[in-house]
Amino acid sequence: MIRINFVEVGKIHSGVNIWSRKMMNFLPKDEFSRKVSIDYASEHEGKFDLVYYNFYRRVKKIKTPSVALFTHIETYNSGMEQKFYNAANRVDHIIVISQLYKDILMKKGYAASKITVANLGCDLETFKPKIKLGIAAWKRESGRKGEKCLSAFLEHTTIPLEYLKFIIVGREWENWVEKHEKLVDIDYRGKVEPEQVAEMMQEIDYYLCPSKYEGQCLPLMEAYACGKPIISRLVGMVCNELEEVTIFDSHYDLDVILNRLIMDKRKSVEQYTWENYAAKHIAVFRATAKK
Repeated sequence: MIRINFVEVGKIHSGVNIWSRKMMNFLPKDEFSRKVSIDYASEHEGKFDLVYYNFYRRVKKIKTPSVALFTHIETYNSGMEQKFYNAANRVDHIIVISQLYKDILMKKGYAASKITVANLGCDLETFKPKIKLGIAAWKRESGRKGEKCLSAFLEHTTIPLEYLKFIIVGREWENWVEKHEKLVDIDYRGKVEPEQVAEMMQEIDYYLCPSKYEGQCLPLMEAYACGKPIISRLVGMVCNELEEVTIFDSHYDLDVILNRLIMDKRKSVEQYTWENYAAKHIAVFRATAKK
């Protein structure tokens, strides 16, 4: 059993205390015992196998093996900057939360083997994308506004539909909305005034034009005027008058495009979990406590 004294900063709601508690939740109970305090006094020597400072400014020179979390260097203040390096000299192992600070410490002569990068976690169950797609169109009986393409997309997409929201203005969408509003978040506003169209354009993340054909497609120009990126079929003025428009032809194409916009970004942070943050700490605790 590895006995650890977790030394926290005094403010109970401090961010580093929260990070520390999240990490402690993953410590194997059959391997680690823990005590949380706001200081490590001389009378504690010999009672613990390891001391973990969750903020480097709490570090003291002690005999017990120690590990500290180093968040950042306050370079604007030479005295505070020196405290960072003084603390780094006193502990057996340094944990930083970004590669930047490992590089800085190594340039100062600290051995790479003494430094571990443990990136903070992101609660992926809480922080999820919600992409707002805007449509401004008077739905026609001919189906030329692309409602069948939208329906096929919603039925076959590989994107979790909770990540999407459609904001639709224009006439005759009631039946389509009623059919699909249980699948995806739809804010249908019906026939509105031009000022309300502008409000919608400013609210959305992307303007979506699934129409089969258009003459010019005024809402495309209005979205462009509002600085919004456009995802559109090759219709109207998209053909040769607007630049930087993402073009799609089928619902399969739309799925690929939105996957790239949404899911690729999300995948890039999936490794940053509190479990992985804890795993880096646990490996350091095991190695340092044996010294």
